[in-house]
Amino acid sequence: MLHHRTYFRHIKASVKLQFYLGFICLAVVAISRHNSVDIISALLAIVIVLVPTLTYIKVAFANGMVGHPKVVLARHQMAMLLKFAVTAALFALVYIIYKQCNFFVLLITYCVSISGQWLALIKG
Repeated sequence: MLHHRTYFRHIKASVKLQFYLGFICLAVVAISRHNSVDIISALLAIVIVLVPTLTYIKVAFANGMVGHPKVVLARHQMAMLLKFAVTAALFALVYIIYKQCNFFVLLITYCVSISGQWLALIKG
């Protein structure tokens, strides 16, 4: 098992990478589109990526690192379930509340930002 400081450093790097990739996407949209609807759609995608990720971290590591495998597995399963539910709820909220959203920009920015999690796993 990784030392908890090393593990949290990997998590921090993953969240940073997600934010940076989302910000790069946002910058590309802002430069190329010059449309406030597209910029807001990209910003919402970054929020849809970061809020569930932070929810996962909060639930999975509520009381710090635990050595017992069953407890670790149960926490991560609950965290993943909540992450999925929060992601679905945020997408539904955007669909219901922000009708003029550019869903193409939203999904592209979401996919690019969420790839930061997988890139951090490969890199880490």
